[in-house]
Amino acid sequence: MAGRVKGMGEVLARLAFVQGGAKELLSLALGSHVPAAGTWTSYYGLSCNAPASGQSQLLAPNFTDTPATTIAVRPWLASYTAATGWQWIGTAGADASSWYSWTATPGGVAEWLSPTGSITPWSWGPISVTPGHGTYLIAVFEVVYWYSHPVYVWQYARSGAGGSANVTYCDYP
Repeated sequence: MAGRVKGMGEVLARLAFVQGGAKELLSLALGSHVPAAGTWTSYYGLSCNAPASGQSQLLAPNFTDTPATTIAVRPWLASYTAATGWQWIGTAGADASSWYSWTATPGGVAEWLSPTGSITPWSWGPISVTPGHGTYLIAVFEVVYWYSHPVYVWQYARSGAGGSANVTYCDYP
């Protein structure tokens, strides 16, 4: 069977995982010409305001791609304190985040572009952190690029003052 697949070049396959009564179907691209996922430019990220303010804001990076393609994006925050350990928070609450559907173009996300060419990215905030607990925040984006087959990317967001630093967390003592 593997020899037949090899001779087909690029193939889109369906893979089924079954456990008990649950079944999960995934698409799988096989071949040597799978397009690379687009890039994240004009990177915004997790803006860590002064620790005393207890406020943050997450601005989505500007997802670009050539050719233009639909992307599905799911943002996450992970918070850590010594007392609670890691807690995942999504836009839909604890352990739940919503998927957002946008169009990645060579110039950025089409839905964010104004007629003058400026970009107004998706944002999540203000994010409030209770001071005095030694809290760390990390932001993550899951992205699915919907080419002829999906390409999945998971990446930490940059964090820091204004979202411009090259660290991956905010620290609130």
